[in-house]
Amino acid sequence: MSFSSSIPRASAAALLCCVATLQAQTSDYVWKSNRSGSFSTAANWTPDNTPFDAWGNYIFQAPGGVADPAIIVYTDGTSNLYGLQFLSPHQSVHFSPHADGSFSVGEGGTLLFKDGGITVGASTHAVVSKIVGVHGTHASALRFSVGANGSLTTENWVSPAGKALIKTGEGTLFLNASTGSVANGASFNFQEGITELAEGATIQYHSVNPTPNPLSVFIGSATTSATLRGGGTIVGQVSTFGVTHSAVDLTRGSLNLSDLDATLGSTFRFDLDDPHTLSGTGSLTLGDAVFEFSGGVSDQIYTLFVYGDLDLDTTRFTIHTSQQLDPSFGDHGWLVDEGALQVRFAAIPEPSLFALGMAGLAIPLALYRRRRRLS
Repeated sequence: MSFSSSIPRASAAALLCCVATLQAQTSDYVWKSNRSGSFSTAANWTPDNTPFDAWGNYIFQAPGGVADPAIIVYTDGTSNLYGLQFLSPHQSVHFSPHADGSFSVGEGGTLLFKDGGITVGASTHAVVSKIVGVHGTHASALRFSVGANGSLTTENWVSPAGKALIKTGEGTLFLNASTGSVANGASFNFQEGITELAEGATIQYHSVNPTPNPLSVFIGSATTSATLRGGGTIVGQVSTFGVTHSAVDLTRGSLNLSDLDATLGSTFRFDLDDPHTLSGTGSLTLGDAVFEFSGGVSDQIYTLFVYGDLDLDTTRFTIHTSQQLDPSFGDHGWLVDEGALQVRFAAIPEPSLFALGMAGLAIPLALYRRRRRLS
């Protein structure tokens, strides 16, 4: 008896239906205009998307001719997608709930991804419609892939809906609005490149029944490194990974990460001419840590971290700076004081003053040698 003949007809029919559904999900449609238009207008796509394929893969690659440098693609309802790809390096696509590009956070226009996400090449794009992953057994993750020299800006709600949000690629993902998940079990995985959380934006669970388990956020992975920067807040457990130290960059704003586990290594960047602080209500645990400082002045105390609980060992710190730690301050320049980590730098003699001192020393030495010759 062959394997195929052992499958009941009903099961075989169901299997063929599933295969057909998966094939439909990955059908490719290319935006055939160089101008703005409605996402749900079937005639705007090649091949002509009639009837409109709810779970297609939609591609923008600026077809032949002179393309508008920026186009608005608008959708005021819910658009169901498998994938959205921005492949032209010379065209910026602006997704919006309205034809004029306007929007209000939380209103109108939703891009609903079943099991895929958004891919960006070496270009700049913005999505002001809400971005949501389907919560259910068929969805595995909501994925953002941003290529080198590319960027994707989200201006509205982004939710993996109980699944993982995974960011890959060396480009930058800008999260400009509060985001998170309304379902338990979600995680945010910033595996490569840069993710910037805007000032005032928050990543957290949004639910009338808050989960007892914190939202999990990962910076880097077992094989890749990534950078988190900005001025927003993450309500959850943040962990750093990376084959080289993944980074928390405080040069563009103060981050509030309620709990941070950096025992597997981390890099922290500070611009001391415009100082910002990493803070949280929970605990900060450090292993090997690299501190990269730019700017700053001597004899000034800089507060780097403020946490409810600090677990760290300053002897495991590596410092990249043009300055010198003040050995008279705390533990060789570092001080942990009531949940705050502070640093101070010592004054370094100016080269001109050092040279003048050496010149002054040379005079008595010359006189001493002259006296010895005369005696």
